[in-house]
Amino acid sequence: MAEGDLVVCSVLSGNRNFEARIHPEVKANYLASPPLVVAYALAGSMRKNLTTGAASLLGPQGIRVNCIQLGEIWTDMAARELPPQARERRRNGVALQTEGTCWDAAYAALFLASNRARWISGHILTVDGGGPYRGPVASGQPRGSQPGAGGGGCPPTHRLRRLAGPGEPGR
Repeated sequence: MAEGDLVVCSVLSGNRNFEARIHPEVKANYLASPPLVVAYALAGSMRKNLTTGAASLLGPQGIRVNCIQLGEIWTDMAARELPPQARERRRNGVALQTEGTCWDAAYAALFLASNRARWISGHILTVDGGGPYRGPVASGQPRGSQPGAGGGGCPPTHRLRRLAGPGEPGR
């Protein structure tokens, strides 16, 4: 591992996730449900996107497969363990400058299970408040070109807008 400059990871099921639990040189450890641990073991690589693979396999049967990737959410454990200063840093560390809750995850799941998402399959929906906050954009500088903002300075290729649902004005 050291000679090949490899980043080796593990997927395990359990509540004791820490660096080097599997092997002293394994630095990336992920917790997953037992079936997902088996799925990644069968896939043989963490580089496989199991969501799109399952969507391709199950789509012809009318089954949609999506995944919800959560950012840090506010939980009872966080309320007990996180000092106020750390909570404020965490809140200010995401683009929306708010804390996510279990309800944000639940609403994402309800959306993906609803008929409004009837043509969405094989996607990973990230629920994280917009990702890491990178500070205000310098005046006159396009949003995508801010250093560290990702996208390599490319302008957005599409804009999202809310579509009216059945029975709502504008449909």
